[in-house]
Amino acid sequence: MTQKLIDSVNVPLAPELLTSSLQSYNYNDKRSALINELRCVSGITEIAKTLEPQELYKIVLKPEGAYMQIDSVGNFQAVWRKDGKIVQHTRLKAVQPSMIKVASAIGTQFMLISIIIQLKRIEKRLTNIEKEFHNDRLSEIKAGISLYMQAIHVTSQDARLHLVIAAIQELSRGIEKTLTSLKQQINDTPDIKIGFFDNWKSNKASVANERFTLAEESFQLSLMGIQSLTECYEIIDQPLVASSILENYIEKINSCRIEVAARNARLVPYKNGPLPELIWVSYIENRDRISSHIQSCKNIANNCFNCIEIEVKPEELLDNYDEKMH
Repeated sequence: MTQKLIDSVNVPLAPELLTSSLQSYNYNDKRSALINELRCVSGITEIAKTLEPQELYKIVLKPEGAYMQIDSVGNFQAVWRKDGKIVQHTRLKAVQPSMIKVASAIGTQFMLISIIIQLKRIEKRLTNIEKEFHNDRLSEIKAGISLYMQAIHVTSQDARLHLVIAAIQELSRGIEKTLTSLKQQINDTPDIKIGFFDNWKSNKASVANERFTLAEESFQLSLMGIQSLTECYEIIDQPLVASSILENYIEKINSCRIEVAARNARLVPYKNGPLPELIWVSYIENRDRISSHIQSCKNIANNCFNCIEIEVKPEELLDNYDEKMH
């Protein structure tokens, strides 16, 4: 099956979506490796010397899958852009596959972080959940999140890997149990249609409020757990594993009948704050975008992209740049 090519993998100088110091460290490390690869490309340093050293340019490389488009004498086409305009054409010697590998790692990091941000936005729509989550399955997710938070603050790579693996185990167990419970909790919510005898023995709105409190708790913790699990795999550079697991969990959430929850939640009495159905509706509105980003992450990990766009200052490409910065 032919995979659809992603238009481009963007490598900005200072990305805005990185939300933690560890994400920034990992990104800068990958970008530095990419710049080092560029310095090894024949002809690029000479071009950099002719441009304004501290101006921001964009180098656009044209790969095709994992292979550069090479002409008959072994060169490939690249352009330099400034303010959206081409300022320099150049033919460079074909780069090593390692450049594609680093660009792919950067692209998948951005895509996974983008998915995390989307899940966080949905989860933040729910503000009326109790601070103290109860029972064992929710405790496992909380424990996993706690281990992940410890991992991003330790400096030892060995200790971080140990904590990340432990977090993955806790989160995976907790998410599986919680999604199983979520499906049953949604099935147990009263239908929005009110029959003649519905409120004789019990108040349907009160029942809805009680049962949706549990369902919302499970849904919010599931989203939080999936976010942290994704971040764990992003830390250890496993984008394909992260994509497959994300895809699996999105399918399981979809099987929980979220549309039914969005409809029946309107029975819950409205209080100050967001409408009771908002978190469910927000997920429905965003799930196709999340699924699309998961597929894009898989494609980038498999080197299926049309070009690499690297924001760079020409001085970064000079051989003595690293020495000047230290």
